[in-house]
Amino acid sequence: VTSLQHKIQMLEAELDQNKDSVGGRPSEQYEEKLGEMVEKLRVMERENVELKESLAEARMRVCHDVEHKEQGEKIARLDASLREKVAEAATLQDKIKTLQAEIENLKQTFTVEKESNEREKAKQREEYESKVAEEKQQRVAKLRAAEEEN
Repeated sequence: VTSLQHKIQMLEAELDQNKDSVGGRPSEQYEEKLGEMVEKLRVMERENVELKESLAEARMRVCHDVEHKEQGEKIARLDASLREKVAEAATLQDKIKTLQAEIENLKQTFTVEKESNEREKAKQREEYESKVAEEKQQRVAKLRAAEEEN
């Protein structure tokens, strides 16, 4: 912008130098040249504005690209963390399955032992009842024998 202002100042100085000595006005030829130069300056000024806008857009794209890259890196870190957590969860699930299998084995062992103990108790109870019944019969037999003697 300052270079454009400088060019305008130069044109004004040149205009002052080329004024007719008669009316203090610029000649027609010089006015045409000056008009062309002013139009060129306006075009340059528009181009300058467009370039500044383009530069601002480019800077915005760079910022967006940087943000996008940072977000991509963050997503990659989160993805890696997620994979680690999934692996940990799989390991824990394997441990849970192993513990469940061990618990099931213990339940089965307990059930088998309980059934075995119940059978053993039933057998001992039968043996006891049989022994008690036999002793009872022997006592009854002794009592009858004693009664018969009397």
